[in-house]
Amino acid sequence: LIPGAPTGKFGFAGRRQKRKALRQNALGITAEELRQMLHALGGKSILISSCAKEEGTAEFACELAEELESSGRSVLLLEADFDTAGLTKKLEKEGNLPEQGILDVLLGRCSVKDVCVRHNEKNILTAYAGLWNAHEDSQFSYTPEDAERVMEEAGSLADIVLVDSGVWGGA
Repeated sequence: LIPGAPTGKFGFAGRRQKRKALRQNALGITAEELRQMLHALGGKSILISSCAKEEGTAEFACELAEELESSGRSVLLLEADFDTAGLTKKLEKEGNLPEQGILDVLLGRCSVKDVCVRHNEKNILTAYAGLWNAHEDSQFSYTPEDAERVMEEAGSLADIVLVDSGVWGGA
């Protein structure tokens, strides 16, 4: 017997619970390292990206936002993944989306504050990508200055800004 090891059969539910605990522990360590790095560099934003679609950047960003918020920091989760817009699609089903999204902010139609939703009494705001309107947005383009303006405004709303930009930071 190994001291501290679980005894008896370790079934599917037990393995799932153990994996969840290991993931939560790793997420806590990652969040603390990121907090320290941001503090040392005087930064406010973290870009979350991946090399392929459907790798779970939105899920990871949400979990990281909760972990960072648990330390008393305000967090703005900015969805800039216009291809999959996982957070937008999820809330679209629930009917909780604001009228406009980050696409509208980039085009100068509204401010970041106008597209933010607060979650469950936590200190987390989410700014959704918004719904792509193929007719209105067929000429959609934005400049680095537009993106810089959005990030400056986002930084004024929270201590930490997490940007979920999907594949290769395309946004």
